Amino acid sequence: MNRLACLPLVWRGDDPAEFKLSVDNVIDQQLTGNTELTIFFCLDGSLKGSQLQIIEKSSKFVSTIIINNKYSRGLVNNLNSGLEEVLKGDFLMRAV
Repeated sequence: MNRLACLPLVWRGDDPAEFKLSVDNVIDQQLTGNTELTIFFCLDGSLKGSQLQIIEKSSKFVSTIIINNKYSRGLVNNLNSGLEEVLKGDFLMRAV
């Protein structure tokens, strides 16, 4: 089985509507063959309630893992903490 990891970084300042669209687009991808998708949500500090609801709803459709950075550490540090967890899969997809 191929394991595909998606690594969206989420920050409190992200627009919830755009974040939802991004997550929905990842979930709607047509995966071929024997491929398992896991979304690793990297939280850069605390989030808005609407952002947390989007993450919670996505877990009904795909496997999700939350990497919670308690403080906003910026894009690069958040991405590096996510990569440490994600690199266990066969493939990585970076969501913008």
